Amino acid sequence: MYSDDINAITSDALFGTAMVGFIIFLTLLGLICYIFLAIGLMKMAENLGISNAWLAWIPIGNYYIMGELVTSKMKDNGGKYALWAAILTFLISWIPILGGIITIAFAVFGCVLYYWIFEKYSENPVLHLILTILIPPYAAFALFALRNRKPMY
Repeated sequence: MYSDDINAITSDALFGTAMVGFIIFLTLLGLICYIFLAIGLMKMAENLGISNAWLAWIPIGNYYIMGELVTSKMKDNGGKYALWAAILTFLISWIPILGGIITIAFAVFGCVLYYWIFEKYSENPVLHLILTILIPPYAAFALFALRNRKPMY
């Protein structure tokens, strides 16, 4: 009778410990990815002479940097367009149906931004984009790896 209770408690404790460990692992992975992404974007921005490269460290501000990196593709206002798209998506995402649609549209816009950045800095942008879509942390490490390359256009 008591052994069943002890086994149940042990099983619950083991499961709880595993869940806490998993949450800590995901948090550390997210933090590492964020640091690599910010360093990569900031260095790319500095290399192109983009002012306020430090915005790469601010969650919505990093979209400004991404837009500025590919501003020639967006009629020379890429940073402003990307920043406003990020802000509006954040604000509208709380509206039940419209928010979901806008969030999906912004995800597609983000993929386009990544593609343009990969196109500018690598020989195989399609592969980088596919890996970014399938393995989201890949983008952070790819941008970090490409940070010192000369832009192709």
